[in-house]
Amino acid sequence: RWKFSPAIANGKPFRVWIRFPAIVQYAEPRIMELAEIVCESRKIADSLFALLHSGADFAEVAKQHSRSESALQGGSLGKVNIRRYPDDVQEILAAVEDGAFTSPIHLGKHFIIFKRFPLTL
Repeated sequence: RWKFSPAIANGKPFRVWIRFPAIVQYAEPRIMELAEIVCESRKIADSLFALLHSGADFAEVAKQHSRSESALQGGSLGKVNIRRYPDDVQEILAAVEDGAFTSPIHLGKHFIIFKRFPLTL
């Protein structure tokens, strides 16, 4: 996420070396097979969550209502390293059992319902 601009002196760029410390942390990947339904509002997400709870098919709901490119595949994201998500979302995903889905999660500008599948080898 670093951004650099050229060093400028008298209106002209010049070469410069800058040293600064960086801490690199590595975490083992945590892979899960997931699908998603991405909604633009809490109201829509809650409505779709209720629909899923009443027995609606997750893939069909995703195809019809999700605002993600994954909608074309019934929301399928395939195998995902959940470490790409914030810690609170990782905790929610880790607690979801295979075949179950989450309640709507606020993530960025959207509300997302995730479904977890058994990991295939």
